[in-house]
Amino acid sequence: MVAFGVAVGLCATLIFATPAQAAKSRCNNYSGYLCTWTEARYGGLWAAFPRDSFSCWEQVRAFNSLWNRTSYKVRVWSGAACSGHGTEWQPGESTLQLGYTAVSYQFFR
Repeated sequence: MVAFGVAVGLCATLIFATPAQAAKSRCNNYSGYLCTWTEARYGGLWAAFPRDSFSCWEQVRAFNSLWNRTSYKVRVWSGAACSGHGTEWQPGESTLQLGYTAVSYQFFR
């Protein structure tokens, strides 16, 4: 009977959260990280990266949505080695869809 109550509670939570909100919430406990998702609307595979330097970083998996949970600006790029089309994101900013597939990023002060 306890398991049934837990299952009903979990279902109720999922009913009230849109898929994008539910997926984005995975990053709630990652303050100080850049959270990325391989698909738009915070879908697909998820990853969190700390700001450990101001170097250019290339990703194993390209990403299409992000949430900058750091206190630094981050620029994400469509090409390897921080090349191609790039967009800058302020601390706390997020996007459901970049409009391009990003493969590298770099933090700025």
